[in-house]
Amino acid sequence: MTTISVPDQALAGTLIDRQRAHLFPCETRLYDEPLVPVRAHGVWVEDARGREYLDLFAGILTTSVGHCHPEVVARVQQQVETLGHTSTLYATGNEVAMAERLSSIAPEGLTHTFFTNSGTEAIETAVMLARVHTGRWDVIALRYGYSGRSALATNLTANGAWRPLAHSDGGVKHV
Repeated sequence: MTTISVPDQALAGTLIDRQRAHLFPCETRLYDEPLVPVRAHGVWVEDARGREYLDLFAGILTTSVGHCHPEVVARVQQQVETLGHTSTLYATGNEVAMAERLSSIAPEGLTHTFFTNSGTEAIETAVMLARVHTGRWDVIALRYGYSGRSALATNLTANGAWRPLAHSDGGVKHV
């Protein structure tokens, strides 16, 4: 694995070239010369050229607590030192405690939780459950929204650069 010493402008260009050579075209970065972040803390990101940026994406696709939040880092480290990933086939204390907490703050009648591995899986499950519950097929999706990389999720995504296939789910309507 290549690490980047900051600042290293030449290596940043090489990394961008390698990215273009080895990632699918649907992984469009929206910029001719994308940012090459090498480290971050809180709301600040530093690139391979040594420039700092205020990160207004708030950890897009992951978490909105900022980069390397000390409490998150400590809790993740503590958890992986205690018990790593297990299947939802088993009962674990943290999973049950989180489900109970969510149930306690959710609107009345919403007492069950379905944990997923990703936002894409959450979107797929939500659409499936909505279709089962309502008996309707059509789903309204926001144009330029991002829903993930599965077949249904990319159909929900109206940005063509992020959707490698034409629509295959006729029930999706973009607004």
